Amino acid sequence: MKLSEIAKAVKETQQPQNCFNIRIYAEPKTGKTEPAATVAKIPWIEIVFWFDIENGSDTLVRMVRDEKLSEAQADKIIIYKIPDMPEEPRAMETVMKCLTVKRNLTICETHGKINCVVCRDAAGIKDGFVGQVFNIADCGPNDVIIIDSLSALSTSILNYYCLGKGMDYKPGWDEYGPQGRVLADAGLVIQNASTNFICISHSISVDYEENDKEIEKLYPLVGTKNVSRTFAKYFSHVLYLELKLGLHKGGSSSTYRKDTVTGSRAGWKLEDQKELDLSVLFASMNIKPKQAKGK
Repeated sequence: MKLSEIAKAVKETQQPQNCFNIRIYAEPKTGKTEPAATVAKIPWIEIVFWFDIENGSDTLVRMVRDEKLSEAQADKIIIYKIPDMPEEPRAMETVMKCLTVKRNLTICETHGKINCVVCRDAAGIKDGFVGQVFNIADCGPNDVIIIDSLSALSTSILNYYCLGKGMDYKPGWDEYGPQGRVLADAGLVIQNASTNFICISHSISVDYEENDKEIEKLYPLVGTKNVSRTFAKYFSHVLYLELKLGLHKGGSSSTYRKDTVTGSRAGWKLEDQKELDLSVLFASMNIKPKQAKGK
């Protein structure tokens, strides 16, 4: 298809050519979860699949209590709580399988484990498993997958490759290499999926030289510093959030701040919005509802 034909189709529908994938990052406790959750307020979003590795669901509960999300909007969000520890890197096995396996996977609510035998036996079930079903093949352009957080997932991947080596073990290439490859696989799924993604991350400061000048820049944290510097390539929109004078602020254009990585392939400018609300941002750009599944 010619570029002119693609541009015409996008102009007529006010839709991006592909599904959106958004990276939201900030310092800890700066308010990343709440803006991500506002995606449920977008009328044409039907289901939000929330992979909760960092207890972000506590914030979601507060949002419902404070009426920042209506009951109908809260009904859209399906939470998969995934407790993750160094000796049990559950996020690595659960989230990565959910991203790459295109069939029904049952995730138990107690352990965040796929096809959990313990929960099945406790429920006295002989056939099948207990929990919530997820199948990425069933996710479409009216759905969103949220990973909270990508930083925690990358730590879980590293812990997976350090299993059995003791708490004092210092990871090397044998661990960081596989971690980078698994993260690249996740990035490709996010980049090419036929559904929408929002990935939350912490930030990391990276020092490097440019034109004989020492530069410090903030990047979304995922894996090593080298991976963090390049991982934004898998996303169409990278948003940085911060606190200014006690207020939550953020930006998404490449000119927002020189010392942060931000950008939008669609020209989004979160910094021009009065509030950190994705539904308001989408409405301001006149992005129309996508065709619902099955219609």
